[in-house]
Amino acid sequence: MVVPPRAIHTFSNPSETEPAEFFMTSTPGYYMDYFRTMSKTVAEGKKLSREETQHLMALFGTFPPDVESEP
Repeated sequence: MVVPPRAIHTFSNPSETEPAEFFMTSTPGYYMDYFRTMSKTVAEGKKLSREETQHLMALFGTFPPDVESEP
């Protein structure tokens, strides 16, 4: 899968009972610390607020879409 810059996309696990593993190649590797931080937060049982998520995204040059998207 290729996600173009600023393209609206998501990753999820639709199961509420089965764990999922996510394998991804990111080039350049700049975003790996973003995903490590997000996975560490989830592993610790924490949930980031919208503001915390947007702050983390901004640190890595990632921004939410300009429009509301459907879930």
